[in-house]
Amino acid sequence: MNTSKKLVIFSDFDGTITERDVIVMIMEKFAPPEWVKIKDEILYKRTITLKDGVEKLFSLIDSRKKSAIVDFVKKEARLRNGFAEFLNFCEKEKIEFNILSGGLDFFVEEVLKDHKNKLNIFCNSADFNSEKI
Repeated sequence: MNTSKKLVIFSDFDGTITERDVIVMIMEKFAPPEWVKIKDEILYKRTITLKDGVEKLFSLIDSRKKSAIVDFVKKEARLRNGFAEFLNFCEKEKIEFNILSGGLDFFVEEVLKDHKNKLNIFCNSADFNSEKI
């Protein structure tokens, strides 16, 4: 009987792999002031779920700002020092690395695009087919 087990890592994205919470960065730049109340309901009051809160946050932003948001994230979001090396270690040691994020695919995947072949991303998807995200 083979008792060896496969090692698997699950990690958050915003503020864990990245130096700052990318959702907060986006909200500070693109959302109207009422985003702060929603953030507080998610993080401090816990009166709404992360999924519902992220949906509410991004519904404050015009969907036509997608490319501006992506450009901003490409320029401003930073991965923590050592993350690329850690992924290389995981790949070498055949350790599966998974990202579990309450963030949205269009920015999470952009930040991680240089590493996509070394990890799996599980996050919410954004819809740009209406006036708001």
